[in-house]
Amino acid sequence: MTEFSIAPNGEKFPLPAKDEYAAELARLEKLAAIARKAGKEVVVVMGVGFVGAVMAAIVADTVDKKGKPSKLVIGCQRPSSRSYWKIPLINRGVAPVKAEDPELTRLSLAP
Repeated sequence: MTEFSIAPNGEKFPLPAKDEYAAELARLEKLAAIARKAGKEVVVVMGVGFVGAVMAAIVADTVDKKGKPSKLVIGCQRPSSRSYWKIPLINRGVAPVKAEDPELTRLSLAP
């Protein structure tokens, strides 16, 4: 039976099945290896709620001395029905949190 996480806008996202974990880990390991080879640091942010999403955005916005992005940020959210919806929204380029500061939205949605 598939479980779902429901975003505040009512959109439903299926929770990943345990048999999908290994493939996702392999995908992330490959991305991290590519980033490290390019000289980037890899930063993992656990939890992408208000604090985690903002922290991830700030770290992802950092650049090296030449002005190029210097970090690969991987945001993790436990696959619970209450909070997993944040991951598909972020992957879509939609900030999972809202704030009055327009800079937060700009950072959260930066490529």
